[in-house]
Amino acid sequence: MTALAVCLAMLLPYAFWTMASAMALAGRRRAATRLLGSDEPLTVVVCTAHEPRETLERCLVSLTAAMSDDDRLIVVTDHVEPSLTSWLQERWEGDKRVCIVANTSPKGKKFAQSTGVSMARTRAVATIDADCHVGPAFLDTLRRSVPAGDFMLLLPVVMRGNGLLGRMIEMEFVCLQTITAGSAILRHPTMANGAGMAFSRDLFVAHDQRLDIASGDDMFLLGHAIASGAKIDYAAHPDALVETSAPPTIGAYVRQRARWLCKAGCYERSKGHGAVIALAWSVLAAVAAWPSGAALAAMGHMGWGGAAAVFGAKLTLDLLTYVAGRGLMRSGVGLWAAVPLEGAYPLMTAVVGLRAALRGRKGW
Repeated sequence: MTALAVCLAMLLPYAFWTMASAMALAGRRRAATRLLGSDEPLTVVVCTAHEPRETLERCLVSLTAAMSDDDRLIVVTDHVEPSLTSWLQERWEGDKRVCIVANTSPKGKKFAQSTGVSMARTRAVATIDADCHVGPAFLDTLRRSVPAGDFMLLLPVVMRGNGLLGRMIEMEFVCLQTITAGSAILRHPTMANGAGMAFSRDLFVAHDQRLDIASGDDMFLLGHAIASGAKIDYAAHPDALVETSAPPTIGAYVRQRARWLCKAGCYERSKGHGAVIALAWSVLAAVAAWPSGAALAAMGHMGWGGAAAVFGAKLTLDLLTYVAGRGLMRSGVGLWAAVPLEGAYPLMTAVVGLRAALRGRKGW
């Protein structure tokens, strides 16, 4: 009984984060959506990196369709082939709202992003990754959600996946987004996602991007926003949704998550990362809960029924979290996908952690 109590206790901090976040997001969605009515146009900075032409075109077409005559789109080519730059210039030559520039700084998303933001002449700036796309009401929703003063507006992001692996990744990411949304609404933000975010230009210019680390354009800006007292909120509206594709293979998934994890060693409580550190330990304890129960059952310290109860408790928490966020993310993954995801997740976490420990922070 003691072993079972210990395993269940490992889930308690995670249960607090997930349930509090789910309830906060549900409350915000039930309430009338707050649209504050900013008069300032948004400048969208797209860091093209090395996206295929078809992926990039889908992104830019969706953005231009969402733009008003006063909006501006700055596309920053990040050391790409000359043919891609030529195609961009020819494709959008007739659209005066679109500006194509090259990143003349060192190669990398953060350098390209800085180039674009430095060209912005509006207070509010939005950044969208080039492998994403948005809906036609995207910029209107953001424009009417911009608060006064320095701010960071977190946007709903979904990873669409196909097949078993893709559906598992989509479900996992919806759960992460539910915690992202709820914790921000509760004024204890824990995560941001660089696929899509909006912020005040002055806030961005003042923050330390940590250019020594490839990833983290989102989390280091969030930490600075917290530490500086800027207004942080979450755009809990489906029209603000940013869509991207889930990693197509296990290897791509591991590389992506390891890149995200590599920057975690640079988080500091004094720099606004206290909540994310607490959340990370909570998630780690929860992921280890049912494997610990299985190990204790194998050693005879508790019955297999107890181990199954721990697995069921973790599964229930994740299902409730997914259900709370799937409407906003427009996710149609069946609830059945939670079972294989729950079973595989401890191993996936261990592999990602090992990969992050062995690779450098500058690699993409």
